[in-house]
Amino acid sequence: MLFWEAALQYILSIIAHPLGFISIVLVVLLAFAGVSWPWVKWLGLGLIFTVVSFNPAFMGSPFPGVLEGIRQGSRPLVLLGLILMVPSSLFSRKDQLHPAISVSIVGLMALHFVSAMSRGYDGEPFRALLELTIVALIFVTFIVGVVRWCINDDRNVDRALIALTYGGCVLICLNVYLALLFSYTVFEPGNARLFGTAGNPQHTGAAIAMTVPLLLYGIVTRWKNPVLVALFGALLATAFLLILWTGSRTAGLMSVVSILLFFRTRIVSFALVGVVSGIAIYFILPLFSGVNDVAYRMTDTTDTRTGVWMLLLQDFWQNPYLGKGRLSVTGSENSYLLIAASMGMLGVVPMLIAVFGALVIGQRMIRSANSTDASYWEHSAIVAGLACVFVASTFDPHLLNLFGPVVLTFYLYLSLSTYCLWRARFGQASIGNELSQQDAEDYSRSLQPVQQEISSY
Repeated sequence: MLFWEAALQYILSIIAHPLGFISIVLVVLLAFAGVSWPWVKWLGLGLIFTVVSFNPAFMGSPFPGVLEGIRQGSRPLVLLGLILMVPSSLFSRKDQLHPAISVSIVGLMALHFVSAMSRGYDGEPFRALLELTIVALIFVTFIVGVVRWCINDDRNVDRALIALTYGGCVLICLNVYLALLFSYTVFEPGNARLFGTAGNPQHTGAAIAMTVPLLLYGIVTRWKNPVLVALFGALLATAFLLILWTGSRTAGLMSVVSILLFFRTRIVSFALVGVVSGIAIYFILPLFSGVNDVAYRMTDTTDTRTGVWMLLLQDFWQNPYLGKGRLSVTGSENSYLLIAASMGMLGVVPMLIAVFGALVIGQRMIRSANSTDASYWEHSAIVAGLACVFVASTFDPHLLNLFGPVVLTFYLYLSLSTYCLWRARFGQASIGNELSQQDAEDYSRSLQPVQQEISSY
């Protein structure tokens, strides 16, 4: 099949699919609504995070009802969701200028550009074009849009994290629904591990683990709302049990690392959240009887990665400059080694820029959070989320999966951290807060030299 024939067939399949057609209608109706209604764009990000956790590459037994349609059409839905975000990204207020894009974002985008080119070199031109389109949409939405929205209204950092939290809540509820009511669809015959919405225990566990720092953020920042605290606490406990049920040691490590980073200097808050989660686990545990059959995997010391990593290293040394291509490498249980083996130094260089740039950002975010209480939890949630990305990428090929929750949240966290560091550096007040007339005038005058300095970026 020719390239353009495959592209046309793919577009027609989106239009013909009921969910794809409904999404196109939503794009027409809501594309420009996000310009004036902040909740629309953040709700869209939360829903994208939920839908992207469905992975059609792992096809087992059909899911019940509409969930099977979401799984089969998850990639078109994500693509259309990103398109929906474009108008509100490009046509939002331009009162403030865009801060400098972090080096890590540039490296990550260069990495995915090289990955798309390698797809074309391997004889997959349609997949290459699709990945390039996704990279362009990510740049518009997660880099230009997110930072611009936050500059226009400082409260959007909190809105972004809460939107992802709600998306994670939906993801957890869907996995509970599948596990408890339709267990035959998510368990491999003879295997008690929960396969979940992704159709793979490792990927499902990683997606659920990505919600842990978000749920923690929801609990500590909505502490005065007992209903939300109870809801987030119950879902956090459920997330821990689902991670145990997947038997994913990677997801367990992601959860532990994110908790330690989130509460690194707040022992009292850690104790309070621990009490809430412990009470929730006590009442919920009887519903998850299958956890007991898989929980032993969390302490299993069997090495299932070193052998594959050595094979990937051998593939890299066979062609260290250009790599062997995605279709020729042996194994994929490490994003960094997979990049080296498949793309050689062409992929290693931008990968190192992205990784070390993100590590520097994380260190600066921690230092900035420790110096002020106003944005401590925002910075901590972002740092914990970045740590989850690194852990997940160490044991699975998440860093190259543009249609996965790990990469999309990686871009979002980098954009939010870019803005947060810019805000901490220049001491920007919350634009959306109510100020007195005198305060507004003083704030306007204080912004003038800041705007002049930013204009040089």
